[in-house]
Amino acid sequence: MVLPLGRHCEGLHCVTVEAQQCGIPVAATAVNAVSDVVIPGETGLLVPAGRPDLLAGALDHALANPDLARQWVLNARTQLGARYAPETLAVVLDEVYSPRQEPAQTRRSWSKAS
Repeated sequence: MVLPLGRHCEGLHCVTVEAQQCGIPVAATAVNAVSDVVIPGETGLLVPAGRPDLLAGALDHALANPDLARQWVLNARTQLGARYAPETLAVVLDEVYSPRQEPAQTRRSWSKAS
């Protein structure tokens, strides 16, 4: 199976990294930070956004060359290392999306506000 990705609404699609870690070759559109983890010909294939014809061609190429696609997965796992491990991503996402708490000494007490 090859995972086609074509949306461009977030910095780095988590599904790109998840697919690579799960052993699924990736063909994706070159948007935002996707090119940080999908290096054309090394860890998958990239095509310009808005070109479904090229995405279809990339998928055909990956499916016709399973040994090459397996090598992309191995290369991707090596490149990803601990930086994109599920445990690391969980911590980072928690930090990014959790409400920030101000330190106690800088909190303004609205009941004492003048």
